Amino acid sequence: MFERLNREETETYLEDRHRKGFTVLQVMVLHGVNEISQEGGRALVNDDPGTPDLEHGYWDRVDWVVERAAQKDMFIGMVAAWGSLVKGGQLNVSNAHAYAAFLAHRYKSRPNIVWILGGDIRGSQNPEVWRIMGRTLKADDPGHLITFHPFGRTQSSMWFHNEPWLDFNMFQSGHQRYDQASVIRTMELMLGLKPMTHFDAASRVLAASFQPTPNPAPYALEKPRIPLDEKNPTNAPGARESGKMDFAEADDIDEDLLNDILWRAIRKDAPPPPTRSYFGK
Repeated sequence: MFERLNREETETYLEDRHRKGFTVLQVMVLHGVNEISQEGGRALVNDDPGTPDLEHGYWDRVDWVVERAAQKDMFIGMVAAWGSLVKGGQLNVSNAHAYAAFLAHRYKSRPNIVWILGGDIRGSQNPEVWRIMGRTLKADDPGHLITFHPFGRTQSSMWFHNEPWLDFNMFQSGHQRYDQASVIRTMELMLGLKPMTHFDAASRVLAASFQPTPNPAPYALEKPRIPLDEKNPTNAPGARESGKMDFAEADDIDEDLLNDILWRAIRKDAPPPPTRSYFGK
């Protein structure tokens, strides 16, 4: 919102969310180190998060968005910096304190702020950067809540549950697991709830998983039909590429590349284009 929308577009978006009853908007403060607002204001001096550019209007634009959201009774979930900045080293242990202190002092008097650290990243990647920011925000701005935005299908409690600066945990259920959307949509229908997004609204309902009369019989054991200890030979399709992947952390590899390798190894041909959920009559 700070970079891609002009003020008129931002006003339209905020009013739309206000009319629909939203109370919190998650907004990235820094998605990259070269952020520039629609008015031409740069966020940083020399691409350094520890040195915000206060002369060219980027932070004035952020102030305006926060104020307009407050006037519409909405909180801004401020994602201080997307995880890629920490993973890439632009935000690090040397400048994390300065950046967090700047944010804390600039916005501690604003009533409608929730601080969100992380940004689609595992807390095990450069955790000390997040700890520095968390401790600094809590010390300099104790009046606002702080959480951590984790990688898809993980939750902040895996790394920071006992950190004194973490006020509540966050769980991300996304990242191309459309069966999760089906579970959510099924629960919504059972509880009489409206869909939250177009993903769950367009997902398949798990109606076939239920029946009028419970069946307490145990499941029949399905024995493996292929050897579970058999490995692909070194000349198998994608063997060289998969050999370079780091499987130490779940989901920490290129999902599309691995799916391509698995498809070619099993089906012996190129995979079809991915199918995405859609609306249709």
